[in-house]
Amino acid sequence: MENSTTGLVTFADIMGWKGIWQRQGISAIDNILSVKNEVTAYGRKYLAMNLYNVFRQRYPSLPERDLGTLRQDFNPMDEAIKKLKSDNAQTNETLRADLNNLMNQNEVILEIDLISDTFIVCITSQHKMTALSMTALINRKLIESCLMKGLLIRGATSYGEYLKKESVFIGPAIDDAASWHEMGQEVIIFLAPSAFLNFEKEICESGEFVKRTVKLKSKTINSYCINWEDPSNLFQKIAMHESPMHPEVADKYLNTLDYLNSQRDT
Repeated sequence: MENSTTGLVTFADIMGWKGIWQRQGISAIDNILSVKNEVTAYGRKYLAMNLYNVFRQRYPSLPERDLGTLRQDFNPMDEAIKKLKSDNAQTNETLRADLNNLMNQNEVILEIDLISDTFIVCITSQHKMTALSMTALINRKLIESCLMKGLLIRGATSYGEYLKKESVFIGPAIDDAASWHEMGQEVIIFLAPSAFLNFEKEICESGEFVKRTVKLKSKTINSYCINWEDPSNLFQKIAMHESPMHPEVADKYLNTLDYLNSQRDT
């Protein structure tokens, strides 16, 4: 597909969004926007620290003031190079080229969009393990941040080509993630076949995922899921306020509870 990007794409939506205005009122909008902002800031901070550590390892003698801003944001490269230029003019061109090369080698593109109650997370990197680890980190944070706001989320991650322009998405990875994400019957973000078949080796090495049977609307599938925990029992507190609990809703709560109980037993 012309001008497309290849990467990991996650679609994840809020369970029970229909009628949430009766439970949370207008604060539901603020809550879901807060989740987006929190997860985006978390991801950018993580990427900034990774980039800082790469540069610091390569140039241990550089003053902290030159590279320290890398820890604060993900796009401080020009400022850092300007400082290096003024302090080290003779080697600036070589240093600039080397720093840009390091940045390109370690670049991770993270984009988090929100369309109504559906999060769309796109992650690309030259290194498959880096992309996979970042996907696990962001999706786990997404589940946890939603719980903190009284929201339950489920989704799926695909792998393939996609094209994004503003808030418009097309491509096989988009179709794949969109098809799978609403099928989950619990709080879960699992890997669609396109993702786990392309990343099977990296999945086994990462330790970020758990392999298990995923319960879908009309069947089950063996896949890999984000390994998440709920030490504060936020899920149970949310479930206790769901009344009446209709059969189609109860299954999702009970499936999630089964997962959490299995995590506590291991």
